[in-house]
Amino acid sequence: MQFNKAQLSAVLSAACTDAGRYNLNGVHFEAERMVATDGNRLHIVDGDITPLDAPVTLSYESCKRIIKAMGPKDTAQIVKASELDGTAMVEVSSGVELACELIVGQFCDYKQVVPEKSDTKKRVIVNARYLRDLCDAAIKAEGMSKNGHNAIMLELPDDELSPIRVDSQEGFMFTAVLMPQRA
Repeated sequence: MQFNKAQLSAVLSAACTDAGRYNLNGVHFEAERMVATDGNRLHIVDGDITPLDAPVTLSYESCKRIIKAMGPKDTAQIVKASELDGTAMVEVSSGVELACELIVGQFCDYKQVVPEKSDTKKRVIVNARYLRDLCDAAIKAEGMSKNGHNAIMLELPDDELSPIRVDSQEGFMFTAVLMPQRA
């Protein structure tokens, strides 16, 4: 399976870092897909990924090492994986070879929670950076990161071009408005 640094970084940000949740503690590679989840969020990258013969899960720490070894334009590929010794060999296009830890065991059945695409569901397009900035501002305003809840509520409009209201769920009320974009 061949992948680039941006793809792995995007997926790894949702991986579980709690060693007690062993089977979620890394990035799962299957077919033409990379998946990671911590049980609260799920990131999937599909597309220009060379498929593997069999699914494997690389540990969180191994994925961090791969990212560190890669330049911005490098690609990496899992060339060999062995559940017997719990390792995988990863080659980076710059010539670096890494021995990586495999997570041996069943990765969660994430497909159960991924909604199917539908033309009948309400969709709104927003600028991802604006949404991130809005969430960061809500966390700062509420001091949410101190208590660990970090919950916000998105109030979606009836039509795809009306403003989206975002409210915090704790402490004093933080409200923000995000304007949707045209497709």
